[in-house]
Amino acid sequence: MLADERQEKELANQRAQLTSNAALWDQLAEAEKREQITKQELTLTKLSLASYEKLIEKLQGELENKMKDLEILENIDLNRILTELKSRDRKIEQLSAVDRAGKGSALHAVRQQSQKEVHDLKGRLLREREMKL
Repeated sequence: MLADERQEKELANQRAQLTSNAALWDQLAEAEKREQITKQELTLTKLSLASYEKLIEKLQGELENKMKDLEILENIDLNRILTELKSRDRKIEQLSAVDRAGKGSALHAVRQQSQKEVHDLKGRLLREREMKL
């Protein structure tokens, strides 16, 4: 009977070990799945990091350009430019007034010249008709 009990104990130990081994294999499979998921997440994170780094470089370049533009704008004397623009506006107004006044007399002179040319052409036309007859 002692031998039977030993065999039973040995059999129970081996069953327990089999169960334990099966549980370990399940744990290993689960760990491998988690490892694969972690690797995928790491790859995605690396890709995101690379794209963010490129975006940061682009934004830094844009920021540097804007800073250069601001430096240029800081060096511009806006009051001097406004004064110059007002001065030019006054000159334009003066020239426009002179031009409007001159157009009236110039237009009259052009009309008189045109009427004289029409009168001369009518006269030539009459003479040519008389010559043909």
